[in-house]
Amino acid sequence: MGTHLRNIKKRFGRTLLSDGKTIGGKGRLTAKVIDQLSSYYTQAIRRNTTVTSMRNDIWATFFHKKSTDKKPQHHLCPAGATSWCKWQKAKAQGTLKKFTHNSSIPEAIMDEIEKTYEELSKPELLVKCIGAFSQNVNESLNHLLWKYVPKKQWSGGTILNIGAFIAVSTFNDGKTALLKIMKELDIQPGPNAIEFMKQSDDKRIYQANIQAASSSKQARSARLKRRHNDPNDDSYVPGGH
Repeated sequence: MGTHLRNIKKRFGRTLLSDGKTIGGKGRLTAKVIDQLSSYYTQAIRRNTTVTSMRNDIWATFFHKKSTDKKPQHHLCPAGATSWCKWQKAKAQGTLKKFTHNSSIPEAIMDEIEKTYEELSKPELLVKCIGAFSQNVNESLNHLLWKYVPKKQWSGGTILNIGAFIAVSTFNDGKTALLKIMKELDIQPGPNAIEFMKQSDDKRIYQANIQAASSSKQARSARLKRRHNDPNDDSYVPGGH
């Protein structure tokens, strides 16, 4: 979501939208707003267990940000006094007359990013996220492949194939897969190599468990923001190449 929105903002640049203003600037599609929309999209995936509920929450956030005092569109937002939607909360508490929309995104911008929401809310995409996974497993495999065969370094077909074989092997079985490859090449791994591979897999599993904890999600989000704000960072970003 973040990558799509940043690309949209970059593509429009100084072009005037239907309301006569550019897509960026104060009260428009700023970096902060993009991060916010990306966070909403992530939460919609993580807190739901079915494609239908994921899609509902994704579009709830879209119409929520598009809503204005003249045209509130909170029909998909959860109702009740405990809702994350302030409009629904005010409705439950009987204070709608005093409620005002302070963080709406102009309709001209929402119209331009609506196609992105349509693309990223397709059932065939969301079904891969069931189980609170926000990243397609293919993206993880791609990340591993570019680690062995960097995108910015030219490689021939032979090197690319070898890199792909190693990436798939380690993706499925971890670093210990390299020991099997060595044996197939009649290379007998020594005790140090065996211990190194085992420790690498143990460390990866340990770090994965830490990253899965809620306490580390905020840190991961912060790292992601810094990466997006650094034009010199050539690390792999899903959809970024």
